[in-house]
Amino acid sequence: MLRVRPIHFTSRVQEFSALFDALGLVRVVNDVDWLEFDAGSGSVALHRTAADSTDDGVTYLGFQVKDLDVFAERTRVAGSQAEILQEAHGRTAKITARDGLEFMVDPTDHLETVATANPQLSVNALWYTPEVAAAAQDLGNIGAIPVSTAKNGQFADFKAKNGGKVLVHIAEKPAHGGLGFGYHGKLEVLLERLQAHQVQAHIIDESYGRTLHLSNPDYAELPNNPTGATIWINEEDQEDHYGYLKH
Repeated sequence: MLRVRPIHFTSRVQEFSALFDALGLVRVVNDVDWLEFDAGSGSVALHRTAADSTDDGVTYLGFQVKDLDVFAERTRVAGSQAEILQEAHGRTAKITARDGLEFMVDPTDHLETVATANPQLSVNALWYTPEVAAAAQDLGNIGAIPVSTAKNGQFADFKAKNGGKVLVHIAEKPAHGGLGFGYHGKLEVLLERLQAHQVQAHIIDESYGRTLHLSNPDYAELPNNPTGATIWINEEDQEDHYGYLKH
């Protein structure tokens, strides 16, 4: 069992909380410096950090599982590196991918999404790498399920059994990507919801697909943040799969 749960570090927790509420995510953990929100598929955490921190505005790829020891053993048997660590917040598994990227997998007793979360919204985490095939192999070894692969080998999408997606993109060096989402349905419905919450957003319809763009709360003070000026929400149920192999 695996769920996508990236961690977004920010000094603008209030602004992101309001945005997540508008999108239809439901707050399931509400500590002072740590908040978790469920989407219909996947979860995302907000980690409060100081405005002058090097982590401010950064999103880290991450996952949740129920049994950490079983997960780590299965990952090692499959051929990927998994190390159990004792961190300040508790036990966690550190995955070291073939391209050198490291990410954490935390245990949880609750992999089931709360019923009131927006059922059409998914959390989409990003992984940038010069070795898309190697990243895909590591994702398969931790239990992620392939969804589609670009025929040019530069992109690969995976889903987790218990929710959320990971989008692997070709890049010069390995890196954690920014914050993103997907939407199963027409983006006009989500746009109307956001406008009702006074969130400015607009739909972009291009040859490779439709996306909804909304302003990133980090951008005004952190123009060099990894997500950039815009948080993208992909329309997931598009029928044109030109250039992609569906699994």
